[in-house]
Amino acid sequence: RFHDFANIENSKLSILKSIFKPNSNPIYGNRQAMIEFEKDNIYCVTKELGQGEFSTVYLSEKMNGQLNAIKIESPSNIWEAYILSKINKVSNDFIKLQGFYKYSEESFLILPYFRQGTILDLVNCSSDEQFLTGKNFIDETIIIYLTIQLITNIIKLHSLNIIHCNVKPENCMLNIQSSCNNNKVSFKDITLIDFNKSIDISLYNSQTQFQCKKEKTNPEDCYEIVNNLPWKYEPDYHGIANVIHLLLFNSPLKTKKLENGKIELVEPIKRYWQTESWNELFSILLNPKKYSTTGLVSNELKQIKGKFESWFSLTVDKRLFLSKLRYISEVLDTRIRKKSK
Repeated sequence: RFHDFANIENSKLSILKSIFKPNSNPIYGNRQAMIEFEKDNIYCVTKELGQGEFSTVYLSEKMNGQLNAIKIESPSNIWEAYILSKINKVSNDFIKLQGFYKYSEESFLILPYFRQGTILDLVNCSSDEQFLTGKNFIDETIIIYLTIQLITNIIKLHSLNIIHCNVKPENCMLNIQSSCNNNKVSFKDITLIDFNKSIDISLYNSQTQFQCKKEKTNPEDCYEIVNNLPWKYEPDYHGIANVIHLLLFNSPLKTKKLENGKIELVEPIKRYWQTESWNELFSILLNPKKYSTTGLVSNELKQIKGKFESWFSLTVDKRLFLSKLRYISEVLDTRIRKKSK
């Protein structure tokens, strides 16, 4: 799926940026928005989906009606394509690289399009819905269901010797309608994206750690990176903790360091939740080196995931739960229809 046109200049990104603006309505039929990588391999760009520091993601449609996300980077960057290619060779559990085109000044990463958006979109929809109806449809059963999937994803990724390094709510794509369509609780509604900062730790010896200092930090940033301390798996665990915290509290993760060195949540877990399990999970995610000298806590996460799975299996009425998922799916789809008008 790798196509090397490094000697050819494409210069498509500046054209697309002049046509499409953030949060604007789709535009169809603009010939300048068509990308032809090879003969009869044409993508018609219709909308901007998001921007990063060096990249912009667009929605595109092929001649057969297939929708794709195209991530365009300038300058050209092969790293994410390499990471995804390596993952896809050994696992079907992560986002599929559908094509990569490298030009002299730009690169084009072809990916699946997730029409229901991200966990951040889900939380925003929930806030809107609660404002309109007085009901919050992201209850604890939904959060536990999604948490099981987040833990599964990160354990699997680390087993493949990949550290994501950019886990956050907007990088967790949703495909909730898959469970609804199959009338079965699948635990396959979340897909991680944006592997551009990922590390292939198979390229280093097992003792290697990393260290960096961010010029600007946020309260929800990883403690080790904020304080310029050595780290390895910590950014991924901290990222998962931040996503779960947003689902539980509708706010970004905030932590404090105790006198004994332990890091814990500023806001306590509510008494009517699964308090013991949540506290144990956050303790593991925020203090991995207190559980393992290497900082890899896959075994500990498997154990706490098993507790959540057992609770879910024994407590949750699957028929009613699927009904909740269908409702969430409908709300997300309604949001899509509104944004497409």
